[in-house]
Amino acid sequence: MEKALARLLYRLHDLSAPVLPNLRRIAVEYRDTGFDRVFDNWTLIAFPSQITELEFRYSFSPAMPSWLQRALRAKHDRQACSPTWTTPSVRILTVLGAGASVVLDLGMTCPYVESLITDVPLRA
Repeated sequence: MEKALARLLYRLHDLSAPVLPNLRRIAVEYRDTGFDRVFDNWTLIAFPSQITELEFRYSFSPAMPSWLQRALRAKHDRQACSPTWTTPSVRILTVLGAGASVVLDLGMTCPYVESLITDVPLRA
């Protein structure tokens, strides 16, 4: 899925041949996977400037044991430094089903975010 998403974003980002110039929102759902994929694969490195709303939903199938779900949520380590890529056009960031560290790391890629929607309590 990462390659397909990266290719789509790259194609939308290609300024020489605009595709879907009115597209403003991208929503991605990860199912039964860890939380590092978007960082490990640099999925958002070629991000289209017309996108102002970005949503990530992480979910697990009912068959996945709850202990494994907790282990996957806890496994994500904060990025050692600020990501080398940003999504400056994003104004609304939604991250659901992930831990606080994933929300914070994704938030760091959106320097001009105006609204953050999440289902985890963030602590200072």
